[in-house]
Amino acid sequence: MNDLLRKYRDSLRVLEIHIYLNKKYGIIETMASSSLVDSDDSISKEVQVVKEYEYLQSSELILQRLNKQILDNDLNLKELKIGLSGLLAMHNDNVGANSEEFWHIVEKEGLNFKRKNNRLLNILKKGYISIFEDKEIFYIGISALLTSKIFDQVYGKEVRNKVLSLIESSFAKTANVADRLLSQEVLSDTEKWKLWDIYSDLNRYCPVLKIPDTNYQRIQFYIDKNVQFYYKYGKPL
Repeated sequence: MNDLLRKYRDSLRVLEIHIYLNKKYGIIETMASSSLVDSDDSISKEVQVVKEYEYLQSSELILQRLNKQILDNDLNLKELKIGLSGLLAMHNDNVGANSEEFWHIVEKEGLNFKRKNNRLLNILKKGYISIFEDKEIFYIGISALLTSKIFDQVYGKEVRNKVLSLIESSFAKTANVADRLLSQEVLSDTEKWKLWDIYSDLNRYCPVLKIPDTNYQRIQFYIDKNVQFYYKYGKPL
């Protein structure tokens, strides 16, 4: 078996694992849709390009396409890399049971793919959650990951305790900042926006941070009381 064909075989198996885990965890992929525009040649050509690569929005279609290329002996390394790039990037960046199980199976089966980034361990190493992307991915996926069987298979008790400690410290930091701001009689515009950021975070991540209703209601009361300030900048409430 030549090297390129071996890469195709490994890639097909990676796609099969990904599709299996999507079904297992109830993850739905959506196909992008486009329509051909006949009235303008330049637009028509752009749409043709979109339609040509539309299959990349579906792992099932990528799998079909790569299988057909093997049958037709029409192997293409560049297209192979393009076909796998999206799902590999997602599993590299994701915090979730599906991605942990994905890499666990890939390693167990000895497939020629390595995890290049582990966002969860990177966040734990840093010791705090700061950038928006980390917040969005960590808080959305961590609860399901902690309750999954794969977590203890991959990480164990020490990492679990670090995660729980990080969530607790994140709550304490958020609560302390909110309490300090709410205790002030007058807030600067910058402080008002800081409170808005906390309010927005709590809207999205309340179940994970386990913010008491009374704390959340105090912040919401302040936002409602100063609604004109936020409306002035087009912020939806």
